Amino acid sequence: GENGNKVIGENFTEMIPKEIISDIGIYDDMILIFLIGYRGYFIPTRYLTGENKEQFINKLMTLK
Repeated sequence: GENGNKVIGENFTEMIPKEIISDIGIYDDMILIFLIGYRGYFIPTRYLTGENKEQFINKLMTLK
């Protein structure tokens, strides 16, 4: 099975192994994925819509 999430940006694609995710914050306007070692990802929720947003959040919750 999968043990991470793929993050795709304009100029990069990165796999994030579950083991390096230290916390996940889900807010109305953003999702924060905190990684070990003072790194993280900021994802504005305005880029996620309806079912895609729900599926993404459900996937993140399995990684927590």
